[in-house]
Amino acid sequence: MKDFVYIVMLLLALGGMAYGILNLTGLTTVILKPLSPIAS
Repeated sequence: MKDFVYIVMLLLALGGMAYGILNLTGLTTVILKPLSPIAS
């Protein structure tokens, strides 16, 4: 169980960093623009 928690925390940290980099470079708008008809 402890290994599972470590893996989940690592994945959350890596995902947060990846999203932060995408957000800083402005690529999130490029990725989310095609999905906007689905979300609205």
